[in-house]
Amino acid sequence: MDRDANVNGYKYAVLFVILSQNSFSEEKSEILKKQQQIDELLNDVFSDELKKLFEEFNELAKQFDSKKFDQLSKEMDSSLDDLAKQLDKNVQLLKKMKVEQKVERVIEELKNLATSENANLEKLEKRSDLAPIYEDEKQNESRLKDLENDYKGALEINKDLEKPMNLFNFDNEFSTIKKNYSKVLEDSEKGNKRKTSEGIKNNRKSFDQLVFAMDQMLKNNMSKQNKANIEDIKQILENLIIVSFDQEKVLNKFNMIDFNNPLINDLKIKQKILQSQVIFIKDSLYALAKRTPEINTVINKEMLNLENSVVSAFDVLESGNVGGSRMHQQYGITAANNLALFLSEALENIKEQEKKSNTN
Repeated sequence: MDRDANVNGYKYAVLFVILSQNSFSEEKSEILKKQQQIDELLNDVFSDELKKLFEEFNELAKQFDSKKFDQLSKEMDSSLDDLAKQLDKNVQLLKKMKVEQKVERVIEELKNLATSENANLEKLEKRSDLAPIYEDEKQNESRLKDLENDYKGALEINKDLEKPMNLFNFDNEFSTIKKNYSKVLEDSEKGNKRKTSEGIKNNRKSFDQLVFAMDQMLKNNMSKQNKANIEDIKQILENLIIVSFDQEKVLNKFNMIDFNNPLINDLKIKQKILQSQVIFIKDSLYALAKRTPEINTVINKEMLNLENSVVSAFDVLESGNVGGSRMHQQYGITAANNLALFLSEALENIKEQEKKSNTN
């Protein structure tokens, strides 16, 4: 994958919005800050797993064109707000990914250290000179200290997440291994082969235990998050069905009356209530999107279509355009149904992830 091309595609998406307007200076400043955050994070966590995320960035470039911004100020506000929230989402996802990658790297390096301890045990059985063993153990001790610092760095980043993962500090485990390394170095320097061997065996066992504990910690976090995401999506789907049915009821009543009918005021109130329901769904969806990449640009786009349709249905009705309101109401029903379909697919993907996680 071409990293520069993808990064430039993302920057184009962001900068196009920024440069296409001469107002909204505060919003532009915030978007620039988010862009800088994402650039810094990408330098640390870039991998093939980000391909899907960059596809979303490129999709943003297609969605926000100058004609759309010039058409209606309300749509412009909504689109810019949507872009800012999507960038917030990607900042959170990238930070979470960075934490996970740091912990995974620590786990892999701890496995390598355990392998190195095994190799030193084999060397120890074949020779009486402990000087090479001392040097190897000295290097392993240094590697352990570096890994401890790396893990602490992951903990610090985790604290900055809006919804931090449940990570343990493992201070006692690292401290125990470091003390044992000191003893191993002391015994090997004295030429005590038996005690040196015992110390290396203890460290090898401690590495295996620490690797298992960290691995289980990550799996438990993923399982807990998947279960929470599943419940959240189910609730959003229920709310979407209610909105779709309620909007359809309002639309059916509109088909039987004109603007002079006294019932029009009641229908205005119901349409206004639908706006509040849609905003609640949108807020729930954005909160969920910050935790899972399954809530992608396509879903966010349909959410924006739903919100714009419901708002426009009320606004044109206020101006006396019943026909135009009916049209936007129908758009809203379509957007709600499309959104429900996309969310159902995302729900199945998360369930599949959870199923695979439980079988590993």
